[in-house]
Amino acid sequence: MIYEKDLIVKDCNNGIGLCTLWTPKELYKDQDVRVIGNLYSEYGAGILIRNALELGLTRIVVVGRDNPNKARAVKDKFILRMLDPDAVKLNQAQLDYFYDNVHVLDFTFIGVRDQDGIATRLQDFATDAKYDTITIPLVEVDIESFSTSRSGHLIRGESIGDVYRDLLREIRLFGEKTQPDSEGHYRQELWQLVACMSAPDWKSTPNCSENEVATYGEELWNGHEPEDLSYRYGHLMRVTYGDQVEALIVAIAHKPETYRTIISLWGQDSITMEHPPCLITVHPRIRNGVLDMMAYIRTNDMFNGWPMNVGGLRYWQERFAHELLSRKVVDSLELGDLTVISGSAHIYDRDISAIDGYLQVYVNRRIVADPKGNWILELEDDLYVAVLYGVDGLLKRFACKSKIKLRRELIPYISSVGHALYLGGEIEKL
Repeated sequence: MIYEKDLIVKDCNNGIGLCTLWTPKELYKDQDVRVIGNLYSEYGAGILIRNALELGLTRIVVVGRDNPNKARAVKDKFILRMLDPDAVKLNQAQLDYFYDNVHVLDFTFIGVRDQDGIATRLQDFATDAKYDTITIPLVEVDIESFSTSRSGHLIRGESIGDVYRDLLREIRLFGEKTQPDSEGHYRQELWQLVACMSAPDWKSTPNCSENEVATYGEELWNGHEPEDLSYRYGHLMRVTYGDQVEALIVAIAHKPETYRTIISLWGQDSITMEHPPCLITVHPRIRNGVLDMMAYIRTNDMFNGWPMNVGGLRYWQERFAHELLSRKVVDSLELGDLTVISGSAHIYDRDISAIDGYLQVYVNRRIVADPKGNWILELEDDLYVAVLYGVDGLLKRFACKSKIKLRRELIPYISSVGHALYLGGEIEKL
């Protein structure tokens, strides 16, 4: 079997497989079935089909909850025979063979608290005749990357979409291939990647509808996530460790620019949990009437999970600002940057083909404004002059007798490689 450690395999020969979608498979471990596993992506459906055909399963029972992000949901595609052969890495004949021999049953209407209903309803479906099992090898994707620093990578932009495309490209170019994990997956990873966004644009989160992000953001804010989801970040903020959001509001009312506004989602028992939280720190902070926010995600699936997480955090930041204003905790407040630090910023082997296709469509022609300011270059008599302007007007002026000395003076005042390359070319034209 492929990625057997991802599955719960049982000593049972009834030919039934249980697919629990995004609901933790451990909740169904007592079911009398051959194998139990999750389904997170369309590529994962290809893994499921390969294992089913190798084991000779005759029924796949789908239970649990699908990804709330419709762009990433796969249940309907799997049940209704709408899978993309390219996405699952199977040809149409192989897909037809699976669906001709394996009945896929939709039992998602049965709640996790009513598991007796699964066995009861399965009695209405007779065991199907056996068929010739087949083994379909998994197609591996080679990873070739260039050298870079071991940690501390920065991606800066205005919108979530711009940063998303840039960080995916950065990982594909420079991410290190990891050793296979405990489930047999390998990843391409950058360690400690900082993504900074200046535009409050959660409504245009990539691969997510506005309604999906708003729903996720409200659950994050209120802490009302369903109990059968693996990750309940809002519940950790609001209930598990007390109402930390309310504590922040009280702290800001006492001292608006306090440093203590840190929400922690990591407890003493987290390190031994089956599904410890990935989002572990949220730190909103007011400086001079502007609300910036930082979040730390210890391990981050940058292709599938990052957009919704970041969109939800941006929504939460806006919601927090609105709460402070509506309760007159502060008189005025602007929304500032959102910075999300991903400890392990990775993509999975199973998603590389889809990522490469996504990046082929994107051509990076955007100009990113340097937050340190913009330069005007001039030649005055025998002096090379550079004048730095920011939002408040003139900030700095240099006048040097050589181009080399001018370039050295400018270095601390430039934050992006693209800006530095452009200025270097313009200096040479003087």
